[in-house]
Amino acid sequence: MLKLPRHSFKRQRLVIQTPGIDEKRRHAARVEIVNELVQAEIESRLMQGGNDPIGFATVSPAGTIGSVGGGSGGYNVLEYEVERLLQRTPEMDCARELLNTLHERQRVALLLASYSTHSPRNSGDRRVGGRNSRALTLSAVVSLQYEIARELGLGIAVPFATSKSLKECSRRAVGKLEGSIEKLL
Repeated sequence: MLKLPRHSFKRQRLVIQTPGIDEKRRHAARVEIVNELVQAEIESRLMQGGNDPIGFATVSPAGTIGSVGGGSGGYNVLEYEVERLLQRTPEMDCARELLNTLHERQRVALLLASYSTHSPRNSGDRRVGGRNSRALTLSAVVSLQYEIARELGLGIAVPFATSKSLKECSRRAVGKLEGSIEKLL
């Protein structure tokens, strides 16, 4: 059975599990947990980058510098995979399982709506955010939804027409996940 890691979300657990705390604060704590898990899933998907180590050549031109003959300059695939797996956290695994309980459209909406880290003042140009390519408005996310979905390893069967439709579908997904949070504690 799916459970949140015991060391995670201590403050939110306390708010949710303590009797006598008003429902508004309990709701806020559940939504905060959902948002953190969604961000963990986004980071996991961005970190994963597909099956190939994108950006890493199989042979380095400088790989044989300093070695005494016989060096191939290749990287160790096993070492790369171990490093990648070590970066996964229990929260990421929990987030993946929790998001898999949603319908595909709700999962896509939630991940797209949560993709932007903050809203920039300018248009949806991804270069506007400088180093942060996730600094997008919700309307920019809608206009770039295919590109973002591809980056996250998602497929979109029916595109979201407006930021309002994306936000509404995402809100329903958060509501569904929020109902599951207390069972996971």
